[in-house]
Amino acid sequence: MEFIEIERIQVEDLVENIATTIDGFFTANNTSASFRWRDFSIKSYIPYVKSGARPFICSSFCGKKVAYTTEHEVIVMDTRGKKLSGYSCSGIKPSGVSFDSDGNIIVCLSDSQPEQIKFDGTSRRSLKTGFVHFPINIIFHPEDQIKDKLDSLSSLHYCITEQQEENKRQIAALCTSKEAIYSSFANRIEEAKMYLDQAHEQWLKRFEIEYAHQTDQIEVVLDELNRFDFKVTEARSMLSSVLDNSSDKHVFIFSRK
Repeated sequence: MEFIEIERIQVEDLVENIATTIDGFFTANNTSASFRWRDFSIKSYIPYVKSGARPFICSSFCGKKVAYTTEHEVIVMDTRGKKLSGYSCSGIKPSGVSFDSDGNIIVCLSDSQPEQIKFDGTSRRSLKTGFVHFPINIIFHPEDQIKDKLDSLSSLHYCITEQQEENKRQIAALCTSKEAIYSSFANRIEEAKMYLDQAHEQWLKRFEIEYAHQTDQIEVVLDELNRFDFKVTEARSMLSSVLDNSSDKHVFIFSRK
């Protein structure tokens, strides 16, 4: 499990253990205990019975009572700091403390089975902890809370299963859609290729017609130039003959004519 730091608050005094209450927090160290507001500022100090023992603290399920351990005792008080009761651990050092759903106190004891102390202090009994002979700490979860958690986990499992099935359906739908898209795109490409081929064929036809027309015009011009060249050559021959066989007078008269 990864914890993410949301905020860091400087607090007065050393804090070794902490429990939440209805309107703030209950903290303790080996010399003092105190109630704190929600911003962790000191609300009130609680006199410690004996310093030197590291405390274990907890709050009741309703958040209206707190308990903490001293060297050989468990102290219970309300959130205003008023002591409600104190329970001796018969010379055994307590190593953990918790409330059950009825307000009774469960204390873990060094080298001994944990004990349940009735909320009014009238009776106490040892608790069997199965394969854990001497637990050093304990956290109590009422049966109904465990059932609620199991129900919540079952509901969560059902939601996850439903989500997985929905994801599978979406993946199948996407695969079908992908094939349809592929097919449609391929058809459009083939259609575009057909139109391109038709356009190319029409362009070639127009080009051939225009090319033939331009070629015919060029050939007509060439024919006219050939005839003109023939006339020019013939006239040149005649003039050359006149110059070779006539006098200057004849040339002049010929030129005048």
